[in-house]
Amino acid sequence: RREIDHKMYLGLKAALKNYRVIIGSREHLFWLIKNEVIRDSIYLMKSIGELNIERIRILNKKNYLSNFDVEASITEHNLERYFSHRSSKETVSRMEYIFCWGNEDYKHWKKKYPMYKKKIINSGSISSTLWNKKFKNYYDYECKINKKKYKKYVLIVSNFNKIFNNNSITDIIRGEKKIPGRFLNTKEEKLRIKALKDEIKLFRAFCLFIEKIAKENPKINFVIRLHPSEKLNKWKLKVRNKKNIIYNNTRSLGSLLRSSLCSIHNGCTSGFEAYLSGVPALIFSPFKLYRQKSQSNILGHKIKSSKDFKDIFNSSLYLKKRQKWFFNKKKDNFINQKIKNIKLGDPADKVLFAFNKLKVDKKNLNIEKITFQKNIKIKVKKILKKYGIINLKYHEIKFPDIEMDEIHKIKSNLSKLNAGFRKCKIQKFLGNTFIIER
Repeated sequence: RREIDHKMYLGLKAALKNYRVIIGSREHLFWLIKNEVIRDSIYLMKSIGELNIERIRILNKKNYLSNFDVEASITEHNLERYFSHRSSKETVSRMEYIFCWGNEDYKHWKKKYPMYKKKIINSGSISSTLWNKKFKNYYDYECKINKKKYKKYVLIVSNFNKIFNNNSITDIIRGEKKIPGRFLNTKEEKLRIKALKDEIKLFRAFCLFIEKIAKENPKINFVIRLHPSEKLNKWKLKVRNKKNIIYNNTRSLGSLLRSSLCSIHNGCTSGFEAYLSGVPALIFSPFKLYRQKSQSNILGHKIKSSKDFKDIFNSSLYLKKRQKWFFNKKKDNFINQKIKNIKLGDPADKVLFAFNKLKVDKKNLNIEKITFQKNIKIKVKKILKKYGIINLKYHEIKFPDIEMDEIHKIKSNLSKLNAGFRKCKIQKFLGNTFIIER
């Protein structure tokens, strides 16, 4: 659900090339492939770390696998550490293609796996395609709704999910040690502990900062965009309720970002989206801290206090220095190394061009293998999860089910970019999966 927009964009483009596209829940897609309802197909993965090796082996038996890392290395300082736990020699060997965000990760993939360099394609990012100003029309309708609902507002993007969902730093490290390649050495582990300690301090400072700017700027609303796995009640315990503090955990970050005065974050991928969308980003950095994912901070303007925030918005210098503070040639060059410029071609077209070389039956589907019992089991399980009788898994919290009306709404918005998408039809399939075809 959180990453559905760009997947729908790719899916609709594929449907126009006569592919039958199945999109939806990872759990239900895996069942369909494991039970050979889907076979001789192309499966696009978001992570090929060693932790997923058993799943990858099953998927790879009768299907072509490709990888596009949605998390991306673009926010990372240490690419070697990142690629060590997001890939392995075996997982890469099982891929037909590795699609890259831009020059930086393209070079690193080839350096780490020179024996598989022919599989590695500098396609550009499917995820970041819709971030570009060129696709502004896609967000217009939701932007109008946001402006009506929130009026004049600043968007605060939270990415404190790690410290939200664990009891202690010890628990986090213990869990991360189970991920193959997560720590290259003891120094890496110590740096991670430091990063987590600094993150806890930053979160406390962030809460006080939000309270203060909300009090000092009563005519501006402050919308806190929660990470999907963050709990609203925990936020409300930390930030005292103000009339102009609003919490949001809806699906689309893109429209929230584009209809805001600016965004505030520290070390969030949204910093890249903000820059490409032409939205000013402020980086709240009240003290020197170690952040392992802070590359997006380079694209924003740092502030340390509510005074800095007030000075920016109340100063006549804002309009004069806006370009220097937020958008300039140096930052353009930086982001162009991270994310391939869409002017060099649509990443979705490059992915589909590669897929076209694979010999697959574009329409193959063994629907008769779906049993009545399986359908009932999925429906019962969904009800039990809804009422908390069965606990949701982490990925189910992070990526909740998407409903049919949301799928149609996304298709309708994407059709503003490509009228051909109107020729595609979408129907519900097993569980939380959907079929897209022409």
